[in-house]
Amino acid sequence: MTTYTKDDSLEERIEGFRAEKITSKKLHDLLEVQGITKKKWLEIKIDSDLDYKALENINKNNSILVPKQHYARLLAASSIEDSANEIYDYVSYLVKKNSKGSWSDYLPLFSSFCNSSGFRLEIDDELTYTTINLQHGISESFTNIMELVWEKIANNIKEVKLENCIKTDMSIILKFEKL
Repeated sequence: MTTYTKDDSLEERIEGFRAEKITSKKLHDLLEVQGITKKKWLEIKIDSDLDYKALENINKNNSILVPKQHYARLLAASSIEDSANEIYDYVSYLVKKNSKGSWSDYLPLFSSFCNSSGFRLEIDDELTYTTINLQHGISESFTNIMELVWEKIANNIKEVKLENCIKTDMSIILKFEKL
């Protein structure tokens, strides 16, 4: 005999609803082709839809977040330089809209972007250097774009100079010297 505690009942719920016969047939056919259960399909569908609809309020502007698995396709649509320029222009607009556009204004915005995108980010902001360690897990193209974006930021604000860059296809470590 299985006994259930109050805590067990809170972990799962039975979800059910009525559907037209044609919709039910389409769902069953889809599940059969994909080889998954209704429960698994619903979990995948909800996670996918929430990724698309997630909003992050950054500097009083809403920015649509792109799920990680779609970054590679998005970035493949244009050149690395075009993507870097577009990202840089957008980020600079957000920063300058609400501040003077200094080095210290870019770091929180980048941190918020990384947190909302599910990336692992470490920023070591010392007296003479700032080191950014970004583990994104996407692609070499994304790594190259991030390098170009941060190079453009450093060249534009002239408060820091890109000292060193270590790249892999899944991560980038940037070291900036403070001027």
